[in-house]
Amino acid sequence: MSLELDRYWLLTWTTYGTWLPGDRRGFVSEHRDADGDKILHNRPTEPYDADDAALRRYAEFRMASDAFRLEVEQADALVEQFRETADFRGWSLFAAAVMSNHVHVVVGVPGDPEPELLLRDFKSYGSRRLNRRFGKPTSGTWWTESGSRRKLPNEQAVASAITYVEQQRSPLATWSITEASGGCQPPGDALLEVRRAKRVEPVTGRLTPAARPVERSGGANPTGSHRPLAGDDWKPAICLERLRKRALAMDAVREFFRSRGYLEVDTPILSHDVVVDAHLDPFTTRFRPEPGVERDELFLQTSPEFHVKRLLCALAEDQDPPAGLWQVSRVMRQGELGRWHQPEFTMVEWYGLGDTYVEQMAFTEELVAAVLEAVSEKEQIDRPFDRLAYDEAFERHVGSRVLELHVAALAALAERHDVTPPAGLEDRDGWLNLLLTTLVEPKLVRPTFVFDYPDSQAALAKVRDDRPPVAERFELYWEGIELANGYDELRDVEELRRRNAEQNAVRRREGLPPLPGESRLLAAMEAGLPACSGVALGFDRLFAVAVGARSLAEVVPFPFERA
Repeated sequence: MSLELDRYWLLTWTTYGTWLPGDRRGFVSEHRDADGDKILHNRPTEPYDADDAALRRYAEFRMASDAFRLEVEQADALVEQFRETADFRGWSLFAAAVMSNHVHVVVGVPGDPEPELLLRDFKSYGSRRLNRRFGKPTSGTWWTESGSRRKLPNEQAVASAITYVEQQRSPLATWSITEASGGCQPPGDALLEVRRAKRVEPVTGRLTPAARPVERSGGANPTGSHRPLAGDDWKPAICLERLRKRALAMDAVREFFRSRGYLEVDTPILSHDVVVDAHLDPFTTRFRPEPGVERDELFLQTSPEFHVKRLLCALAEDQDPPAGLWQVSRVMRQGELGRWHQPEFTMVEWYGLGDTYVEQMAFTEELVAAVLEAVSEKEQIDRPFDRLAYDEAFERHVGSRVLELHVAALAALAERHDVTPPAGLEDRDGWLNLLLTTLVEPKLVRPTFVFDYPDSQAALAKVRDDRPPVAERFELYWEGIELANGYDELRDVEELRRRNAEQNAVRRREGLPPLPGESRLLAAMEAGLPACSGVALGFDRLFAVAVGARSLAEVVPFPFERA
């Protein structure tokens, strides 16, 4: 290991009210490091005396509220936030371990910032992540006021600190960088190693993986700046073994569609038209027919949907049409960067002619199974996949149906489950999405189709006139991650015009520019869109889950940070 930054630190802090964990690996009083800074945790060879009366009195004086312990999902969220904080600040995170009552972090930094600032940033950004997902604890704060800052003056000290963090007993979540030693790991001087704790189910005692939290958007390095990684960021982030498996996965996709009579198509990435969605922000550019002359604004596509549907309209009079059309696309979306988001990613999208969205759930399950059979590093998953109507999913995991609830009732439901909303949340769909992402999605560990969404979230799907009305669409989740999104496709051109106008109105309210309301798709639909159901599947996400990866950055050759 070669040290290229200016300062290295081992930071430690505790949860509020738990300075006496009782496992003899906790915290001592009145130790000082070489710089005279007070440290409040033990050295690896010096467990504290749990019966130390002075320490007990000090803890009781400092912390008046009941003790609480971090859980697996909270620990997982913290580790992810530590990585994002380090990327955002331009630091290097070497190791992190979250136990039920304390946290260790090994970090390298450029320059010579005060260690209290490092500690403050990790604690405050960690608190924000926990507050958003889980609400504030009864004490009102997650952490004790202070913490330990131990300077690591040389390579040996850094390596010892990483080992110390890696060897913590019973961690809920860990993340570490160690010397590369072969296998399928990121290249270069450092490899990423993630070890997830197992939890015991209280009834059966069977060990099961902890559920992964879901990150919707945003994420690491939100400034968008490019930070070199120790001089080797020219290398791909994926190893050769996974690169080969990725090719096998795509081969399996192509063979699947070929065997079912679908025609593969190839449509433009650059277009005058784009899907109109309040929550999808496209990249834009301008065509220059000659230097210094700019003409039309063009959009990099967020989905191949508009073009493939135009092809479907052209096929309406074909005497021998294929079973459907499909495409593998590179698509691009602004504002999406994080564990399960990249601004540019691979999408597999298809449309089954004459199919309903219910039939396409079965088709999607078969496709996923084909990819798993080709490349999976997991045990065989149970089939058939679970199917839950949107309201049923809420009833099972939240204890209440929501389709007929108004904003006040949704806000009360969030409060009952200690979900803290972002400031200014007022619209009903915003509340529904908050409850879905925080209370329902993380519990969808088995492959699960959620279907019949609120009619206000129909997008380009048909609405069925039930009581209450529902959108005939579905999403497929696995391990809490959304993998696919399917619709029984809207064919009413005037309704699409109305929805485009509605989505643009939302964009204007949120300060986003409107997107073209009129398009060649509308003209094609006036000629006639045949009955069909379409599905968009995130290929990178499916491959990541299939091979047990922890983020998209581990399964694409050049993620955004290295592109």
